[in-house]
Amino acid sequence: MRSQKRIADSRLTRRGTAIATIIGSVNEHGFIELISGRQQGTLPSLARFGLWCLSPFYSAAVRIRNAAYTIGAKRTHRATVPVISVGNITTGGTGKTPVVAMIANWLTKHGRMPCLLSRGYKAIDESGNDERRLLDRLCPGVPHIQNPDRVAASQQATNEQADVLVLDDGFQHRRLGRDLNLALIDATNPFGYDFILPRGLLREPLSGLHRADLILLTRCDQVEAAELTRTKSQLDNYGKPIVEVVFEPTRLVKIDDSTADFSSVTDQTVGAFCGIGNPQSFQTTLKTAGIEPVFFESFPDHSHYDTLERKQLAGLIREHQVNTVICTEKDLVKFRPDDFADVTLLGVRIEAVVTEGAVELERAIENALGRQAGKALSRG
Repeated sequence: MRSQKRIADSRLTRRGTAIATIIGSVNEHGFIELISGRQQGTLPSLARFGLWCLSPFYSAAVRIRNAAYTIGAKRTHRATVPVISVGNITTGGTGKTPVVAMIANWLTKHGRMPCLLSRGYKAIDESGNDERRLLDRLCPGVPHIQNPDRVAASQQATNEQADVLVLDDGFQHRRLGRDLNLALIDATNPFGYDFILPRGLLREPLSGLHRADLILLTRCDQVEAAELTRTKSQLDNYGKPIVEVVFEPTRLVKIDDSTADFSSVTDQTVGAFCGIGNPQSFQTTLKTAGIEPVFFESFPDHSHYDTLERKQLAGLIREHQVNTVICTEKDLVKFRPDDFADVTLLGVRIEAVVTEGAVELERAIENALGRQAGKALSRG
């Protein structure tokens, strides 16, 4: 009974995400097309109306839960070491994983012993989920505990000598207190089509951004300057410093973690696929790297690539006669070397780079740690 109560705080977010997942399970792309308004006609309009009727119930539940923490009806547990939370206000990919890796590596370089805490959503096997496998590559040597009970995970981490905790996807998880609350907003779709789940992709009302200490605006290089300015103007209403982040493709990696240059595939006929929350951003990344695939297939976020999906990929490979296939590194970690016997499978490694607001982010981390630190997070 006690363990059930401990994980109850994470269920509301999972339930909201599950609403979108159930509706879009047959065709996730179709669900996005529906809620974005790009699907026109009587039936899509009726479907959007039905989803809109459900949104107030989810919104009310979220508001009640947040109010319970605000007034102290629900207890927030404090860890014995600083906690830095990285989360977002929408479902889907905002780039949390590379940002978590950036912060964890920064902490390590400055003499700290961080530990990553996450829920372990859609674990592949006992080794954890795709994000766990990817973070093991991006910040090697940094311990990572996956447990729906993040309070218990924090106690385990501190018992194992961690002196700072990085809470992955923790913005809605209010049971564990934090010393720095970072909210990520994807510049390419900042407000989840302007509706709460399930009509849109917002996990909670935008007023929740008042809880953030900083807003990290990601993929700033993938939108026009005027659109970026409009988004920042809207975010200014919440009175939080805005840090601009881009994700730079740095190299290609193989399943064994060996690397290759992008130039090695620019003259080849390649295919591409991904199973992430924002597949359009990966298409843009490939274009930035000078890669133009002959096919691009998008699978559901956190896809495990079951037999049917692998057959679909194999069919595309045969149809287009490619011998090199490129995916995100988050997808790459789900495959074994013998899964693509006649094809070279490569993942794109990306790095989070702060392009504006590095000083503000660094100062916020220093304040959370309670001491001064050295080098800036931005490159160079």
